[in-house]
Amino acid sequence: LLDTASPLAVDGVSISAMGSVRSVIIAHPLPLDRTTEIVLDPSSRSSRALLTLLLRGFFEVPAATVEKSSDPEAARLLIGDPALDFQAAPPAGWTTTDLAEAWWRWTGLPFV
Repeated sequence: LLDTASPLAVDGVSISAMGSVRSVIIAHPLPLDRTTEIVLDPSSRSSRALLTLLLRGFFEVPAATVEKSSDPEAARLLIGDPALDFQAAPPAGWTTTDLAEAWWRWTGLPFV
């Protein structure tokens, strides 16, 4: 029997993607290179770190990442169900950038 109270690590196994995942995105009303502020999703520190790396290294966008914004038009990092729900019915004029796809294009490595 498997003891579920003790986490296991299994070498060579991961949940990963080589391309778009649709569940880790930036939602933005302006082109990304004109975005000045991105509101962070508090549910994932790793996705927040990924966003910071991609903004500096791949997108070369100096947007500030913030916890909250009074601007309803501020771009947003969305993760999981909120990302999928947003894409099912995006507000007019908004678009998305998939961070897994950007990671794959930038590094050639799977998104984990």
